[in-house]
Amino acid sequence: MLRELSQSEDSDHVYKAKEVLDSLVKEEVIKLQNSDDISK
Repeated sequence: MLRELSQSEDSDHVYKAKEVLDSLVKEEVIKLQNSDDISK
């Protein structure tokens, strides 16, 4: 029972971490695109 709980909590943390990483990557991509526009 305890193991099941900890596993579901872990997957929840992993899911949130992936969401944070995705948003960070999107921000970096936008920054790169903006800098490309400036250099043209």
